[in-house]
Amino acid sequence: MNQEPIAIIGINFRFPQADTPEKFWHLLTNKRDAITQCNRHLDNSLLTMQAGFIEDIDRFDADFFNISHDEACLMSPQQRLLLESTWLALEDAGIIPQNIAGSDTSLFISTGGNEYYSLMNNHHKSRFSATTGNNTAMAANRISNYFDLHGASVFIDTACSSSLVAIHQACNSIYLGESSLALAGGANLILTDGDLTAFTDGGMIASDGRCKVFDANADGYVQGEGVAMIVLKPLSEALKNGDRIYGQIIATGVNHNGKSNTLTSPNLKAQVSLLERIYEQNKIDPNTIDYIETHAVGTTIGDALELKAIGKVFSKNRPFNNPLKVGSVKPNIGHTENVSGMASLIKTLLCLHSRKLTPNLHFHTPNTSVKFDKLKIQVQDQLEDFNSSNDTLRMAISAFGFGGTNAHILIEEAPQLPVESSEFPVNIFTLSAKSESALLNLAKKYLDFIIKNSSMSLTNLCYSTCTKRTQFNYRWCTVIESISQLEEHLTKIINQIENKQYVVKKVGKKRNKINALSVICEEEKIRSLGTDSLSKKLLELGEMWLEGINIEWDGFYHQSTSKYISIPTYAFDQGKYWFSDLSSTDRENNHQLLVTEQQEGIIINEDKIYNLSEIESKLIELWKYCLNKREIDREDNFFHLGGTSLQAVNLSAEMQRTFKSEISSTIIFEYPTLKELSQVILENRNINGSSLTVFHATGNQNPIITVNTFQLSHILAHDKTMQNYPLYNLNIFKLSSEIKQNILQIPPENTLEKIANYMVEDIIKGQLKQPYNLISFCGDSHLTLEIASQLNKINHQVDSIILIDGIFKNYNPSLSERYKTFKKLGFDYIYLKGTNVIDDWFKKLSKNKLNTANYEDNIFYQHYLLGRSRYVTKAYPGNIHLLLSTEWQSADLSLVKEITSNKLKVDQVLGLHNNLIERPYVDYLIQKIHYIYSMKNNR
Repeated sequence: MNQEPIAIIGINFRFPQADTPEKFWHLLTNKRDAITQCNRHLDNSLLTMQAGFIEDIDRFDADFFNISHDEACLMSPQQRLLLESTWLALEDAGIIPQNIAGSDTSLFISTGGNEYYSLMNNHHKSRFSATTGNNTAMAANRISNYFDLHGASVFIDTACSSSLVAIHQACNSIYLGESSLALAGGANLILTDGDLTAFTDGGMIASDGRCKVFDANADGYVQGEGVAMIVLKPLSEALKNGDRIYGQIIATGVNHNGKSNTLTSPNLKAQVSLLERIYEQNKIDPNTIDYIETHAVGTTIGDALELKAIGKVFSKNRPFNNPLKVGSVKPNIGHTENVSGMASLIKTLLCLHSRKLTPNLHFHTPNTSVKFDKLKIQVQDQLEDFNSSNDTLRMAISAFGFGGTNAHILIEEAPQLPVESSEFPVNIFTLSAKSESALLNLAKKYLDFIIKNSSMSLTNLCYSTCTKRTQFNYRWCTVIESISQLEEHLTKIINQIENKQYVVKKVGKKRNKINALSVICEEEKIRSLGTDSLSKKLLELGEMWLEGINIEWDGFYHQSTSKYISIPTYAFDQGKYWFSDLSSTDRENNHQLLVTEQQEGIIINEDKIYNLSEIESKLIELWKYCLNKREIDREDNFFHLGGTSLQAVNLSAEMQRTFKSEISSTIIFEYPTLKELSQVILENRNINGSSLTVFHATGNQNPIITVNTFQLSHILAHDKTMQNYPLYNLNIFKLSSEIKQNILQIPPENTLEKIANYMVEDIIKGQLKQPYNLISFCGDSHLTLEIASQLNKINHQVDSIILIDGIFKNYNPSLSERYKTFKKLGFDYIYLKGTNVIDDWFKKLSKNKLNTANYEDNIFYQHYLLGRSRYVTKAYPGNIHLLLSTEWQSADLSLVKEITSNKLKVDQVLGLHNNLIERPYVDYLIQKIHYIYSMKNNR
């Protein structure tokens, strides 16, 4: 079976004393042994064993992954390590995780046992989240959930062969077309000495704590810890995308021993059968393999059987003067069990990259039961160049599960591609993180990186940081002409942050995308720009990026032959998370109402009409208590902060109690952000059946009443310049079902008059102070005019009406008008127009979430639209201010002028009609509204 090779484009790992390729390579080439005496004191118990341990297994960046403190404490550290390793592996592959959200990316992983869960139970610390946090299947599912991966999400446990089986399954997932990208990995930690005791009794553990593979004195293995993740995709796609390729998988295979002497005995025939099948099916000559990274763990019989199986397959036709080289990574870091195949793979990738073979540690006297010469096998016992008579270097890896599952994969070096490089005279370097401390640590990683790689391409470095990394909210950037200048700038900013002399720029809400190339110049002119001109343009883009604009840097850097290079990965802002660090109050299992333990101040009077700020402040208090968070932002998502389903249901009940309102138990699942939730509660909790919603009732200026446009009301409520204006909204969908049914019974031509009558009654009941300022958008101008007219009839004062594109007529701009708009708005016009087309298409496929949530509202809204089309406009003597969008500048204003007896005041606002109430154009709109009211108040 000939299959396209699978490229390995990203790796991440943590092995004993080696958490980077450089450290691992140093360990391997310098005959370093990472086996140490355990000195952990994580749960008041001390392990005394010798093994290969990784550091800081109790540390994790819970906030980065939106996991609450307590849930992180209850999660197996193996799950935590895998989350971080997955992120870093994707970064290493040059993949922005958000870009594969919703894709068919598949995941195959393995973890060690549930020792952490046992420790929690022994200390009586287990809770509900401990179930999902320690269930082995959840290790894969949690990752797929966080990264929104829709391909297979599979946990694999075949003991020591698990990692290679995971790689085999990942490759098959790609071969079968189930996924276009695949992840494979695993984690293994040693938290108790239970396995050590059992394996020692079984004669499997080395007496001196040293793994002596292939040596006559071998008497067992030493345990080791590790976590690793790799990213795989078809070779053709990797080449097309310009990915950095570590190596390519050209064949994989798996089988089982079947019935052996005992359950855990290796089976020579099964191992030979697997090797023969893989090479025959893939038409690969075993003689083209120059080195095998064996499973060998240091057991005399098991290692000897493996070498005999290799000899039977690989010695045929192999010349005696070119023996097959073999080795094992286990003497260096211990046997990492279910992750051992991954450790072997990464070692081989490093050997292929450097074109060197590393020495096999603790090999002095060959195992006498193995006839090395006859088998044409040689243990690699020194560091030497990897020479081969073949065109390309090939290596193989084996792993055997002690329950009988065998795995073998073949690796070939990455294709040799021509090196092209063209440099810009000046570049922009961007750096971002989720916190200031993470940004500081990331800056330090980059400083160390460029000091060690001072001869690298600056353009490639900046291309990689700008286009291959997630853009977080804490940001810093600099425009530079050389690596040495970047080193100087990084050194300076690190010192300034550490000495509190510089405040890192934090982005608020991220804004629209802007193509960097379009800002700088046209494509054909970019090479003609001088250094000063290009620097100025890049500084301008940098300022925009620091303000939250989403800059698309690809257009700029693709004008060179920029390519992605290996750069530092994210610096997690880690804290300590262990079950002993759980909060003293068991919030998660508190099924009683949350507020019972809080101050009475959190409960609002049952008869009071809520305003938005009050609702948000109360929700923030509830969320802080429920999630054990110090800071909550109105844009935060309950589940992204670590909220669980159980907490969501309990919190819904508590909100119902607090706000004295009918709130569904699923409301947080439908509206997970605090901003959305506040809006829904505001709509539901105000006077039952009233069309009036109170956003805030305080302020010394005349009140603003928006008609139907709830989105604009919400934006005005949070704009600092409008805080002195009491703010209300009238909305037809807030009318009671009984009133809606009554309106449906009257003729369409009388509909608006009747709706306005009910709304005026709600204004009177609300006891709003006079005079009123009314605002409406587009077609709701008819209803607004009728409301104002009825208010005047009962001697209620209306100070002004602002109509946004409200011309009392339908209008569709001509092609020439659209071209004029394009000239004014540039690329934003095309982007927003495309967005509007897509939005309109989706609206036809689905119900409007806010306004047509059910069948009754759909019927009522259609009746309202019919009534609006038949409404006969009347003259209005008051002040009307018309704000016209850029797109509507040539609209026919004859009717609105007639209504106002030509006293109409007209102003322009920047933006498209359908996007005026979206950022950034809504900011201009609010500025214009504030200006109108300010001028009026000054008079």
